[in-house]
Amino acid sequence: MRAVILLILLITACHPVLASTIPADAARYKRDLIRVSHAEWGLDAPVCQDRHECD
Repeated sequence: MRAVILLILLITACHPVLASTIPADAARYKRDLIRVSHAEWGLDAPVCQDRHECD
């Protein structure tokens, strides 16, 4: 019985609708970060454009 409940919880927790909001939020944050950086530092602001530059 516990295995069935655990399986149901795992299936509902991995719902693709919940996971699809993360990239949209990340893209919005990236646009805001670049906009604010350009406003404060100018167009030469040190903003990384992809994940490999940020590491």
